[in-house]
Amino acid sequence: MVDSSVGFQAVLGRGSLGSATTTQGLLESLQLRLTQYTAKLALLTSSFSAASSELEASCQNCVHLKGDVVQSFTQFSASYQLASQRFFKNKGEVAVSNP
Repeated sequence: MVDSSVGFQAVLGRGSLGSATTTQGLLESLQLRLTQYTAKLALLTSSFSAASSELEASCQNCVHLKGDVVQSFTQFSASYQLASQRFFKNKGEVAVSNP
């Protein structure tokens, strides 16, 4: 009699299916493995969902932070330009008053 579990092992790519040499034994082993994979998939799905939510919240924080940085830089730039204009205006006035 040919042991058909070897073929199933090759297809599944993992260890032994135990002593499942009958069709019923193979079905039970496959059902057990399918249940295990389904549980692992549910765990991975929930982990991915949690990580995705954290990433989304983090990205929203980054967007807000980016907005704050852009606003701060814009304010700094305007202040710098104003100070620069005042400096050059005062420098020109000093140069004119002291020939």
